[in-house]
Amino acid sequence: MSNYFQRERDTISANTFPLSLKKYDIKIFWLVDAKPNYPLAGEVYFGTQPNEQRSLGIARNLVMRLNNQYLDRGANITMDNFFTSYELAEDLIVRNTTLVGTIRANKPQLPKLFTSSEEANKRDVFASVFCFSKSMQLVSFTVHSKMY
Repeated sequence: MSNYFQRERDTISANTFPLSLKKYDIKIFWLVDAKPNYPLAGEVYFGTQPNEQRSLGIARNLVMRLNNQYLDRGANITMDNFFTSYELAEDLIVRNTTLVGTIRANKPQLPKLFTSSEEANKRDVFASVFCFSKSMQLVSFTVHSKMY
């Protein structure tokens, strides 16, 4: 991809291709330039990769592998909650790359204000709660009505 000039906005996603005769699916992960929808990198998932650091997790390793040649350029990567984690965001910030993504409420790094259903029920519909650190921002947006 040496002839392609990468823009600032990239997206990581996964495609699953079911095999009708087999019990398993083929999963392909893509790094795509979001504006022209140009694929920058892809990887067919066959399970754990050789020499993979298992302690980092599959998603974190995959994001770093797909983005390896595009890091340190000041780009932003958008991803869903399969890939997003606090640790990955820290890794990318060190490499001058930002992350925008959804995150599951059961992540242990999230403050109780963001994970507690009691706290969420106290908020009005369409209310937002913000949390800031030196290098990260977290937003919880209420889209459902209060549950009693």
